[in-house]
Amino acid sequence: MSRTRTSLDGEWEFYPDPKQGLTHQTLRQEDARSIRVPGPWQAQFDDLRDYSGVAWYRLRFELPEEAVRRYGGTAFLHFGAVDYHATVWLNEQQVGEHEGGYLPFELDVTEALRPGSNELTVRVIDPGNDADFLPEFAFAEIPHGKQSWYGPVGGIWQSVHLERRPMVHITSLRITPNVPEQQALVRVSVSLPSDRPLSLWLNVTDPAGQVRRHRVLLPAGTRTEEWTVPIPEPMLWDTATPHLYQLEAVLLDSSDDRAEPLDTVSSGFGMRTISTSPSGHLLLNGQMLYLRGALDQDYYPDLIYTPFSDVQLDAQFAKAKHMGLNLLRTHIKITDPRYYDAADRAGILIWTELPNWQDLTENAKRRARETLFGMVERDWNHPSIIIWTIVNENWGVDLAVNAGHRAWLADMYNQLKAFDPHRLVVGNSPCFTNFHVVTDIEDFHNYY
Repeated sequence: MSRTRTSLDGEWEFYPDPKQGLTHQTLRQEDARSIRVPGPWQAQFDDLRDYSGVAWYRLRFELPEEAVRRYGGTAFLHFGAVDYHATVWLNEQQVGEHEGGYLPFELDVTEALRPGSNELTVRVIDPGNDADFLPEFAFAEIPHGKQSWYGPVGGIWQSVHLERRPMVHITSLRITPNVPEQQALVRVSVSLPSDRPLSLWLNVTDPAGQVRRHRVLLPAGTRTEEWTVPIPEPMLWDTATPHLYQLEAVLLDSSDDRAEPLDTVSSGFGMRTISTSPSGHLLLNGQMLYLRGALDQDYYPDLIYTPFSDVQLDAQFAKAKHMGLNLLRTHIKITDPRYYDAADRAGILIWTELPNWQDLTENAKRRARETLFGMVERDWNHPSIIIWTIVNENWGVDLAVNAGHRAWLADMYNQLKAFDPHRLVVGNSPCFTNFHVVTDIEDFHNYY
């Protein structure tokens, strides 16, 4: 039983709602604009270039009755990212909501989905600087990055798809390389604990195309388990030879290899290390690394936040390497995963960071932590990412005079290092008037 995925990208109906008077039942097709998904609304309508507030999306799509009956299982609606808060209805039934403008979310729509015609509606709140507008989403308290500089970005800016899966399916596949031991730690999570043991094939394809298969057991009643798989004589990922491995996890309901798999998920990964030396150097795979980097705002001429095609991303990274660069720093923005995929392929190192907020309130702390750890979890398998930054240039904190802010940043650093000890972390990446509190790298921004 294999997954079936239906892309919902394309033209949707769009309804700006500045007076917050619409509901999912009062949208009139004659009032609709046509909008491209994915892509922020500010990039697609001149009169909405600076609009923050509420807007509605609607899509009607067909689902063949035979496909529903043949497949069974569960159905999930997946959004790559919606900025900032989304409430979702399918066929007049509210199926969920999500807060946060940069990370993926998915909703179980098994009960709401029906054969034939379906209607999907999404209400999006994009907070602005008006403190009286929906105070539960105060702009100063949410991670928003350079939106306070370059203008608002709102709406469905990453891809949307519908996916049908078996009832018991793989929800997470995390791969942690261990180069010195010539092995990788593989962590698999499933949707439901089984009342009996399940089998997994972990099939590793090396960069030369050789496949090694490893059979492991997921004990009954277990949703998450880890195993170590050997990676003999690993072909290392680096900037000159970005060797990529592929791991396929195949979930089986039986010890019989001929049984139809319950589910299959795959991910790329690379065997590499990043560290610092006692003499103060960066080390990639144990060799001294000199960074030649550029700051990438990760904004695009057509759709602002939404990257252009994979081919164009590959061309962009090829040009960066031709210029002599080996690193790009994605500036206070969590980008589309396709960007990191392209960096993995090209052998470009990535220094990425948490989008900033303005006021470090308790709500801001909660959102910052959720966003930071969600980013690390989503992008765990990318070998190109070598550095995380929590705060850039004191934005959203006041480190010079506020001891509580310094304590909070040190605690966040310690939590992040405990969660991901395999990369470097910068607490505050400083410029004049501010400084490091705790960091793995003594960086500083000089402005001339």
